[in-house]
Amino acid sequence: MGTLLLSKGNYIDKCYDELNLSKPELIKGIHLEYLQAGAEVIETNTFGGNSFRLSKHGCVDRLVEINRRGARLAREAAKSFDALVAGAVGPLGIRIEPSASRWPR
Repeated sequence: MGTLLLSKGNYIDKCYDELNLSKPELIKGIHLEYLQAGAEVIETNTFGGNSFRLSKHGCVDRLVEINRRGARLAREAAKSFDALVAGAVGPLGIRIEPSASRWPR
């Protein structure tokens, strides 16, 4: 999803998950491209849909709406193809514990 969004002029400084709300036709269109190419499973556009990553883009207050729309768009596209939808979940984007190299031995 990210690679196709980038190739369609959405630069990496944008919040790709927020595009579920501002450009739903683009997101659904990408899902349809995958399905028309023969995909039997597509992922939601929700890889960065967590509070830590969305807060970097000022979108944390729309977290639920962004993720629900991402799931809805994928399900709508998959329906006519009888395809499955997998929820994309990415990392938080922050370190939550020290790296293993810093642990006492």
